[in-house]
Amino acid sequence: MAILGKIRQRSIILIIVIAMALFAFVISGAITQPGVKLGLSKPIAKVNKEEIETQEFKNLVEQLQRTRPGITTMQAVDLIWDELIQITLLDLEFGKLGIDVGPEQLERLMKSNPQISASPLFQNDLGEFDFQLFRQHVSNLRVSDPISYENWKTEEDNLIAIAKLQVYNDLLQASSIQSESQAKLLYQLEQDNVTIEYVLVPYDYVADSLVEVSDEELLEYYNENKQQYQEDPYKSVQFVSFEDVATPQDEDIIRARVESFIEERVSFNNVSKLTDTLEGFRETKDIRDFVDRNSEQPFDSIYVPKGDLNSEYADILFELDEGEVFGPYKDGNEYKISRLISRKDDGNIRASHILISFQGAQNAAEDMLRSKDQAEILARDLLRKARANPDSFFDLAIENSDGPARTRGGDLGFFQEGEMVDPFFEFCDSNSVGTIGFVETQFGYHVIEIVEKDDLVLLANVVAEVVPSNDTSSEVFRRATQFEMEVKEDPLRFEELASDKSYDISDIEKLYPMESSLLYIDQLRSAVQWVYDKSTKVNDIQRFNHSGGYVVVQVTGINEDGIPEFEDVSYLIERELEEKKRADIIESWYGDIETLEDLINQSEEFEIQKASALNQRNATIVGAGEEPLVVGVAFGLEEDQVSDFIVGNEGVYKIRVLEKSLSEPLDDYRSYVIGLSDKRDPQRIQEVIDAIKETATIEDNRPLYY
Repeated sequence: MAILGKIRQRSIILIIVIAMALFAFVISGAITQPGVKLGLSKPIAKVNKEEIETQEFKNLVEQLQRTRPGITTMQAVDLIWDELIQITLLDLEFGKLGIDVGPEQLERLMKSNPQISASPLFQNDLGEFDFQLFRQHVSNLRVSDPISYENWKTEEDNLIAIAKLQVYNDLLQASSIQSESQAKLLYQLEQDNVTIEYVLVPYDYVADSLVEVSDEELLEYYNENKQQYQEDPYKSVQFVSFEDVATPQDEDIIRARVESFIEERVSFNNVSKLTDTLEGFRETKDIRDFVDRNSEQPFDSIYVPKGDLNSEYADILFELDEGEVFGPYKDGNEYKISRLISRKDDGNIRASHILISFQGAQNAAEDMLRSKDQAEILARDLLRKARANPDSFFDLAIENSDGPARTRGGDLGFFQEGEMVDPFFEFCDSNSVGTIGFVETQFGYHVIEIVEKDDLVLLANVVAEVVPSNDTSSEVFRRATQFEMEVKEDPLRFEELASDKSYDISDIEKLYPMESSLLYIDQLRSAVQWVYDKSTKVNDIQRFNHSGGYVVVQVTGINEDGIPEFEDVSYLIERELEEKKRADIIESWYGDIETLEDLINQSEEFEIQKASALNQRNATIVGAGEEPLVVGVAFGLEEDQVSDFIVGNEGVYKIRVLEKSLSEPLDDYRSYVIGLSDKRDPQRIQEVIDAIKETATIEDNRPLYY
């Protein structure tokens, strides 16, 4: 299966269609029928009436989480969702166009892949690829190695997806050739250019006191244009958070408990009813056992450099004598006492190297042709050069090293015993800083420069995490529950009751259905699900617990059509109407002025600026920004002609055309068309998917299951 596994590494298109789990299996004969119910009331999604099954979706989410540790459930859900929606849309398009892949096409695909066709496993007596041998191999896997067989089915899906996508891409390419008239227009937009002088009167030149927009104007504009502000539906909530964190009193108790371990102490034994004398951390002989019995973290026998210690206390800890104890001190969210066990002088080493590999050395490149003797000659020559001029080591490594550290001038950073192969470490350990030497390992010949050495220390730490006491947690729960009960009795007084108790209220104006957190509180998916439950109404209230305490949430608004309320967009409308009024005022002041020179005489703030080689494919004016209307007007003027005032994005412009350079028509636009097509090829598939998605009907049932 290692051969089959290399298929993924050899295909760029595969990145787009990885895990194409909706496509049929041809060789294996395992056919997944779309739309088969798995006992759930609703599929996770419907894409143009095509169902994506919930259990299949969940399996892919779990698989992704297994292969990518650290990814959250909702992150995995979003990634799989985007992937399956694209896959389903493409699969529907393939069906409409009759694009399919059978055994014959798959056989041709296998033959064209040298990773498969060149394998002796699948070749006949004549040394030719035999598809029947390949099919027999897959069939045998089904019985002898079910795991490899399942892996192959995934590989086969991917191969089929590649083949379908290649056919589809060919069709797109054949249908997207520009006509000569289109090519001519695009050529002119790109090649024609104009140079202008301009005066910009910015909108803020008009004093605020001269511009007034009435509430009636704002509301009228909103009613006429509110569709342009439409977005995805959302709900609004407010909440009060009750953090279950340790109080100063809790911290004092934890600190005192840790401190009590330092010296010998007497403790009453409830079993024997006698007092026991317990040894202290300072005097104990069995340090490992003491730490494992009294610390919330087990004994760690790893030596550490100074840079790995808490920066506030690193100097103190690093200068302890053997057996000396320091603490208690706070390190993050923990209290610690530390005892120095031992020190390794110069145990932390930083070095650079130039690796000269050879044919047959471990990790040597497949195309490595250098013999071992040649490698040694080259390495010793580099050793001579480096010793003659140590400052050249960095450049010599970049130019000659075969190791991955080459791009860093051979710098390997700091390392300790056991982190490098023995000959390499022994050389570094036994020589002083500045030494440049030569060793051989299984990886090749190394020219080594010892850059720096630091001491290492072994510390034993007794650790106690700072957590709230039971009394504190109970009090937090009581306050959260009491507040929930009070606001449920009178939901309209949520803000008033919170204010009476000095509780801070957090507002979320737009909470979307697939959110997994409430502002700064992560992993509160249950709260979002409740907000979007069909039975939840405006002013409803519910308490939720999370890893750091509790939140009491109230729904404050529901926007089902995605059109924001007037209050939410009034500031945008006000700015737009103000700019229009400012433009009208500017034109009323200076509309009769015909030249740029006369215009700049009206104010010291005005100046004539120049913008060169503007074209209509990139209508950016240096010093002003994106101004397509201004550039478009410039192309409509003759040389030395002055425009009327032009209302742009940044203000009102008056321009004069200095020079127009129009491109000469091409005799043949075919080469230009090919160039345009090549530029669009890499993004064509994604553009098509995006276009299909915009017109598709997609039912999203993820909130029912996550």
